[in-house]
This record gives sequence, C-alpha cells and structure tokens, in this order.
Amino acid sequence: MKNLLIFTLFSFVICQLNAQDTKTITVTGQSSMQLSPNEIIIAIKYSEYWTLPDEKQKTPIEDIEKVVLQSLKSAGVKAENMTFSAVRLEREYDRNKRRFHKRTLSKSVNICVYTADDIARVIKALEKDNLLERAVTEFRIAEVRHTEMENYKQQVKKSAVKDAKAKAELIVGTMGQQLGDIVTIKEVSARKDTQGMSAYSTANPGTNSGVSAMTISYELEAVFEIE
Repeated sequence: MKNLLIFTLFSFVICQLNAQDTKTITVTGQSSMQLSPNEIIIAIKYSEYWTLPDEKQKTPIEDIEKVVLQSLKSAGVKAENMTFSAVRLEREYDRNKRRFHKRTLSKSVNICVYTADDIARVIKALEKDNLLERAVTEFRIAEVRHTEMENYKQQVKKSAVKDAKAKAELIVGTMGQQLGDIVTIKEVSARKDTQGMSAYSTANPGTNSGVSAMTISYELEAVFEIE
C-alpha cells in the first residue's frame, strides 16, 4: 500500500512537470468585411395639419394616409413591405388658458426598400403629391440590414481563425520551432468593455450610394502549443 501511494505521488509530480514544461503562444485573430445592405428600412411620420388658422379646420389623418399609401404604391413599394403604427395624439399646453390646444393625430409607416434608387423614387413620389410640404414630418433611414448576414458572419469568423493561426506560425517559425495543436479559443470584442457586445460587432462607418455601408468585424484570442 505504501509503495502504491509513493508511485501515485510520483506520477502526479511527473504530470505536473510535464504540464509546466508545455510551451504555448497566445495570439489574436481579427477579420472584417464591408457589404452593402440589401434591405433598407425607412421610417415616415405624417401628421394632421391646419388648413385654416385659429384651429378652425385641419386635414384629417385618414385623408393624409390615403395619399401617403397611394404615393408609396406609385413608387413601387409593395403592401407587404409596409408596416403602419397606431394613431398618436399630439397636442400643446397653453399655460395662460390652462388647456391643451392644437390637438392633432399622427401616424408612421416603416417601409422596406432595397437600393438608394428606391429611396429617391419614394421621395419624388411624396414630393409629387405635396406630402413633404406639411403632412410628412419625418423621413429617415431607421435601419439597414442584409438577409445573408449570418452567412457573412461565419465567413468573417473563419477568416479570424486563419489569421490567428497564420500569426502564430509566423512567430514560432521565426524561432525555428513548429506550431502544435490549439489549446483554447476565446471570443473577444473591441467594444465588449464599454457596451457589453459579443465578439461580433457591426458599424456603419461610411456611405455606399447614399446608404450606410455595413462593417462586420470579429476578433478572437487563441492559444497554441509550441512543439
């Protein structure tokens, strides 16, 4: 029993020494890709407006919405690419008279288009129907996205892994040694500390034909054995 205990302790010490003798190298792998969005979400807000002073007459929201819908259809926007919001009440408070006044209703619609040319066609259609003069109070790009985003993320991730391995091979090869198996991979992100983002990050740093381009970036930390 005593010999067995000694042998067990000896084996444990050998394992510990082998673990301590293992040499490793830690590198980061990075990759990024820019792509043009193939879906652009435009937010359009429209409101009732007064056609006569002193709040005597206004154009109702129902009439405005009909014209907005006609304009969007004439610009080639399909019904399935339109999402309308509920009606909102907007008003101002008169402190002197102690009552709300200038009560108007507003709505908004999000439309999905595909190119900057589509956006231009929508604007021209709204201008043609005189909606940009009073009725439309907001017109902005709410979101840009790509239907194949997940596939592109996987491509960027694979490129980052290759980048980490290439860096490690270059450094180890310079020392006349061989790169061994990978030990660990940890996903990291440049914005993780400030915004708690995942290893993937997307940004809109530039423009592409009037629409913001999307940049997909990925960063990882890899540990390799050195043979």
